[in-house]
Amino acid sequence: FFYQELSVCLQKEKMSPEKLPAQTPPAASSPDSGKATPQLPTGSPAPYTKGRFSVSHITTPSPIAEEQN
Repeated sequence: FFYQELSVCLQKEKMSPEKLPAQTPPAASSPDSGKATPQLPTGSPAPYTKGRFSVSHITTPSPIAEEQN
């Protein structure tokens, strides 16, 4: 079964050689885009993650402190 799946994967890769090269150009410009992209995605998730962490920290210590008291 595993071997068959591997074969399918290989066949798909062989069949998608046109797709691979198409993705290669973006990969080359990935460094440029990657630098500009991380700033956007990082800016969004960073604050979101920070906020989430803050809430988690506040919510966690609150109940814990109450229980300790």
